[in-house]
Amino acid sequence: MATPKYQVIADRIRSEILNGTLSPLDQLPTEHEMSEIYGVSRGTIRTALGELSAEGLVRSAQGSGSYVSAASPMTRYFSLSSFDDDMRAAGRTPSTEVLAAERLPAAEGDPLNVRPGTPLIRLRRLRLADGRPMAVEERRIVESLCPGLLGEDLAHQSVHWLLTVKYAIPLVRIEHAVERGKALPEDARTLNIKPGAPVLTIERLTYTQDAEEVRFPAVWFRSVHRDHQPNLERTSL
Repeated sequence: MATPKYQVIADRIRSEILNGTLSPLDQLPTEHEMSEIYGVSRGTIRTALGELSAEGLVRSAQGSGSYVSAASPMTRYFSLSSFDDDMRAAGRTPSTEVLAAERLPAAEGDPLNVRPGTPLIRLRRLRLADGRPMAVEERRIVESLCPGLLGEDLAHQSVHWLLTVKYAIPLVRIEHAVERGKALPEDARTLNIKPGAPVLTIERLTYTQDAEEVRFPAVWFRSVHRDHQPNLERTSL
């Protein structure tokens, strides 16, 4: 079944906001301009903007058009900020279950774009709020950057804190991809939802740099969220 046109447009604008192509307070093209750009009706554009507005990414000002929000919950949610901090700010009790923590060799075509056989660390964790599964996340990390990571308390410590503070890895660039889709069977079982239920998937590639300031991928991250998950943060604002 084809994705609705308004959803395709909303996904494209959302990605441009989250990857920094569009900055806070940037003005979006008018509804008329966007209808010509995307070849759809103004009603379809309004539906797409309405979804982004509900997520806190876009705001409309009567008489002057639509703008990227100055500080949206979604942009905080997709940043490197702590899941635990965000859930506490929303009045919820966060917890984490470690589903897998292991070493594995990089395969051909690995998203980290490293040589096949390069030692990686794979982490798969379930993030909960008030005991309810909210997101399942997976990371692959170049092991040479953090050789002792598997010995850490990964259920109670922030992986981001461990990487940036304990292992002093400079994270200098992030690439985001965000899309709505349907839950795969494994993710559905973990999240306690039906296979095919709507989910929001975030994929992120984080770069570091060496002493010569040559940048290379360090961490690949993918998380699958219950589709309504980002709306939870609005309760903290």
